[in-house]
Parts: sequence; structure tokens; C-alpha cells
Amino acid sequence: NYSDLFISAMGEVPSYLLVIALIEHQKFGRKLSLTLSFALTGFCCFGAHLFVNEAFLLFVFFAKFFACSSFSFIYPLTSELYHTNCRTTGLGFASGISRIGGVLMPWITIWALKISPTFTFVTFGAFCMIATVAVMLLPYDTTGKELDQDDDDDN
Repeated sequence: NYSDLFISAMGEVPSYLLVIALIEHQKFGRKLSLTLSFALTGFCCFGAHLFVNEAFLLFVFFAKFFACSSFSFIYPLTSELYHTNCRTTGLGFASGISRIGGVLMPWITIWALKISPTFTFVTFGAFCMIATVAVMLLPYDTTGKELDQDDDDDN
């Protein structure tokens, strides 16, 4: 149904407003915001699998909402974690690894669809929970911190 697709896609629009409000906020910052986004995406994916008849579209809407916000939080955090002299290489490497995930996910989705039409949500939810733990293990948040500078920048 096209109206269901439209409603679920509309989750992207307000997610960018959330990102703008939280990304520089000292209480939330990049790390906590990304952690919450991944965790809530996973929760909503599990909910979409469990509540197919009742609130499926609502869970899909919020899963899309938090998934889009996590992509907006991840790039500043990832690039700021690296030292200046290797920042572009680090971000490029991380982006390249994510492309491998993008290539593999359709194959994983096809496998999950053989189990159940909504099992893909369980798969995505599980990966989001793994990502939540990975972000929680990052050593620090970069919000409000001044990026390092090379000696060449002082000239």
C-alpha cells in the first residue's frame, strides 16, 4: 500500500530536527544520541515484528525515524574520533566498511524473508543492538571538544 510506504518514509523528515536539537547539546551529545538512536531503532524493529496487526506502521515509522537520526549522528562522531592527520582516511575506511554491510544486507534480508515476512525487522533490530553496544564502548564523546591540530596548522 502506497500510503503505508509514504507514512513510514515520513519518519525521515522530523528525525533531522531531532538531530539538530541534540547533536551539540551537552547533556546528550553525539555518543549518547547515537546510542539512543541505535537502541530505539532496534526496539522499534522488534516491535514491528511482534505487533504486525496492531501497531506495525507506528513501529516502522519510528524505526525509520531513529535509523535516519543515527546516520546523521554517526558521521560527525566518527570523523571527530580520529586524529586530524588521519581523519579523512579513518572516515573513508569506516564508510568503506559500511558499504560492505550495504552489499550484504540484501542477501541477509532475502534469507530472513524465507523465515517470516517480518523477520527482517528482527535481523535489523539485532544489528542495531550490536551497534548500540559498540557505541557505548567508545572511549569518549566529542561534543564540545576542540579538535586536535597538527603543528603545521600553527604557521
